Amino acid sequence: MGLRCVKKVIALLSSFAMLVCAFGVDASALGVSARSAVLMCANNGEVLYSKNSGERMPMASTTKIMTSLLAIEAAVPDMEIKVTHDMVAVEGTSMGLREGDSVSMRELVYGMLLQSGNDAANTVAVVLGGSTSDKRFSDAKALLNYGFAAYSLVTVTPESPLPAVPVTLGTQKTVQSVLTSENALLLEKSRANGLTQAVSLPESIDAPVEEGEPLGTLDIFDANGTPVASLPLLAGESIPHLTWSELFCRLLKLAYCGA
Repeated sequence: MGLRCVKKVIALLSSFAMLVCAFGVDASALGVSARSAVLMCANNGEVLYSKNSGERMPMASTTKIMTSLLAIEAAVPDMEIKVTHDMVAVEGTSMGLREGDSVSMRELVYGMLLQSGNDAANTVAVVLGGSTSDKRFSDAKALLNYGFAAYSLVTVTPESPLPAVPVTLGTQKTVQSVLTSENALLLEKSRANGLTQAVSLPESIDAPVEEGEPLGTLDIFDANGTPVASLPLLAGESIPHLTWSELFCRLLKLAYCGA
């Protein structure tokens, strides 16, 4: 990793540390230079920030066709290019360029069209139009800073043991309710403190019951009492229906023993 890249990473981490506790971040003031952008929570897919999300945009790697045409029209095919760090500081598919390599414009066109190389496309962009990496880094840093500053990921756990639900005509009298494993909430920091919970479960459920079957919800509210989320409460085990013989034996037991 080059010194310049290390400095960028350190600067990015420092920005996270300073902004992670900030409040009241204005998304409109991010100043993202990209024509369109999106910041999404990896856990639940919630979109935290978007810019021109409904605008029709060029289709991904098919833009490399136009980039190739521009390269052919604007440059000499056998023109030799010295590959710099900025040219290959991209993610995704690659033709395998490394900093310090010498490559012709013709080879870059082959790399775009045959291997869909992002490194090839970015190298052509740098040669023809100036560096794009710094702008991309700046935009990414602004989006990540905003996400860490404005939102918190809260893992919900029940405040008290969850109750069991009575089962009608089941081989067991009750089934234990459990909280779904997808119990992380992405909340604005202003709403993340003072959360309260309320359990909603039926008075009983008919057999058979399948493990993982929805039973009710654990409802989450912010400090103002406004609903934040409703997390599923599931059956922790399967409870089969009584067979006729089991039902007959149970009725006999009730008749003779009163239990």
